[in-house]
Amino acid sequence: MSFPKSKRPGRSALSIFAGFAAFVTATILAPFFTPVFAESPGTYSRRSDFVFRPLPDRDGYTQAYSVNFRGNGFRIYTVFLVSNIGPKSLNNGVAVLIYHKGQSRVFTSEQDYRTLKAKPGELDLHSGPHRLSLSGGGPPFGKQDRLKLFVTSPQFQLELDFTNLQRGVRLSGGPVRVSDEPSDFVRADIPIVHANARGKMLFQGERYDLRGVGGMDSIYTNVSPHKYAKRFSLTRSYNPANGFFLGVIQGDGAFPGNFQARFAWLQSGAVKSCGVVNKIEVLRSRVDPLSGYKLPVKTQYLARTDPGEECRITETVQRPAGGYSVLASISGFLRWILSVFFARPYILHFETEIVFACRESPEGEYLERSRFSNVQNSHYMINE
Repeated sequence: MSFPKSKRPGRSALSIFAGFAAFVTATILAPFFTPVFAESPGTYSRRSDFVFRPLPDRDGYTQAYSVNFRGNGFRIYTVFLVSNIGPKSLNNGVAVLIYHKGQSRVFTSEQDYRTLKAKPGELDLHSGPHRLSLSGGGPPFGKQDRLKLFVTSPQFQLELDFTNLQRGVRLSGGPVRVSDEPSDFVRADIPIVHANARGKMLFQGERYDLRGVGGMDSIYTNVSPHKYAKRFSLTRSYNPANGFFLGVIQGDGAFPGNFQARFAWLQSGAVKSCGVVNKIEVLRSRVDPLSGYKLPVKTQYLARTDPGEECRITETVQRPAGGYSVLASISGFLRWILSVFFARPYILHFETEIVFACRESPEGEYLERSRFSNVQNSHYMINE
């Protein structure tokens, strides 16, 4: 089933990419590597990579911004999204996942195209009463630049102000092809790898003053991910001195190589190492009690850096960090639409540890170069 092209695109990808990437977005959802088309995953993000650039006449168009916060015992995942996958005139909206004391709560707001106010070439989205805006002129960020978000309803309010924005990377290396059609593309960026955050929240009848850290991921694609992907995963840390970022797409039967994955390691905002994953080995897995999916607990990624070094990335899940069923969090009509495209969509977050090790020769031992704790890992289950 497909929908005709329309300048009143629908909203269904909103819940799918909540908390990410999009690919992300993911969301939400995911980095994709094709050497002919993509640059290094360590290429720094530019403002032109993540500003608003609508493609209303392209079926499958999705543009999402996933802003993450951690602090005060909360993990908050907020997504602003515009998409033309879905019904009628609801083409934009917001999804917020709040994880606190082992419990997940979800707030979603679907908006009509007439409430969307956004200027191409800028990041200043007004989605009904909700807003995401980036001030300042860069490049890509100056000392006075700030990212602000505001989400409001009678029962829930969230206001966050991000400062000291640290520039990120083009993890997907720019727009890359996802099919035999040259015009079909997806790109995934992490525009902000770290920022200080302060704000306020009204949640379950209580008011909170928030203080912590966070960052922003973004997704931009002109083809629906259900056409080529089973799941996406994104791993990112929010340590300004030592950050690690890993994006994986698990493709369907027609996807080249079955998967694609890329990584970048930053120290104090500068790219220390980056490259492409050649092999993924799941060393231990278990059934996730929330979704029923069998998910990896310990994964080993064998990678090659841009200069040609052989490296090993080992990721171990420490504890859950929030999640929810997409179909259980949306309206009945939208649930029917989504079930046509997506088998059992879930968004699942975990806290993990990353060990990055490399060797100087094919026969040599892997020597640890860095270890990363309190890393955020997100799975976007599409069509398993």
